[in-house]
Amino acid sequence: MGSRYGIIILFALCFTGAHFACAGAPAVTLDRLGEGASIEGVWQDVKWGDLITVRRENGAYRVTAVIDSRSAEEFQVASSAWDGKAVSYTYTITSNKTTVVASLEAMQGEFLAGRWRLDDNTNSGKFVCKRMMTGVAASAKKVDIGKKEPGTLFGKVYQIRGDVIVIASGSMADLRPHDTVYLYIDARKVGLTVRFPMMTIAKCALVPADAGFKERIETGMPVYR
Repeated sequence: MGSRYGIIILFALCFTGAHFACAGAPAVTLDRLGEGASIEGVWQDVKWGDLITVRRENGAYRVTAVIDSRSAEEFQVASSAWDGKAVSYTYTITSNKTTVVASLEAMQGEFLAGRWRLDDNTNSGKFVCKRMMTGVAASAKKVDIGKKEPGTLFGKVYQIRGDVIVIASGSMADLRPHDTVYLYIDARKVGLTVRFPMMTIAKCALVPADAGFKERIETGMPVYR
């Protein structure tokens, strides 16, 4: 992730100020979300795949985790604050000691728009995240939420080919046929049986009991063990 900040990125989904440059539902700032709307849950950066966990406590949002879904590296979140309009947070990429200051500022449908900058102000930009999981039970890291833990982040859904769900991970070495990995959909644990593991990907199938979730699985979803 470190070198990504040395590149100027143009997103197909972007925003100017607090507005997205795409069609559909109108973008709204986080202080103007409709009744019942919430950004609590897990969001995934549409460009880099980073998973961002947002919690709501005592009426205030905060970012509790940022994880690189490709390498499964968990970045160190140093601080997070809610000013009533945006969620700001600072995290460090441990592998290259890069510190990033970011904020989540606007929502449009299932997407969040934000800004980032390096702490030394040498680079900055905008990013867009897509909602992956919702609610207080959704998490991209092991956290003590009602003593429920989603497990260890393993990788992500790479491709869907009919009934075959291909997952990608940098930790395939210890994965064996018939092992089970998991997705979380609306806080429900959904099982995938490993059929054919390879070096960086594995072909899987939904366990029979969870077959009803087939149409809700999307590429980029985090996979846990």
